[in-house]
Amino acid sequence: MKKYVLGIFLFLTILVFASGCGKEDDIIGSWVDQNNPSYIYNFNDNNSFSYDFGNGYYKGTYSYNDGSLYLTIDGDTNVYEYSIKGDILTIKDSSERSITYKKK
Repeated sequence: MKKYVLGIFLFLTILVFASGCGKEDDIIGSWVDQNNPSYIYNFNDNNSFSYDFGNGYYKGTYSYNDGSLYLTIDGDTNVYEYSIKGDILTIKDSSERSITYKKK
């Protein structure tokens, strides 16, 4: 019985550590809009970001938690759903419009 319990404990321990190794929330870097390459997000490790959309430029701060991305520009915060799978970032706004970006 001890071996059985020990085996389950080891399995659960490995499972917990393995789930933390493959985190897909590494948003830091440059991301290019797949449909319009002049639209680029740059997320920095100090929680600042910039967004170049061809004719304009925004900069501000960001944070993320449980699939939500919080972008703050001039004191106004907008919340988006986001996911990262490999080198693809998908951002969905409140009207359910999704935009896909590829990491540079």
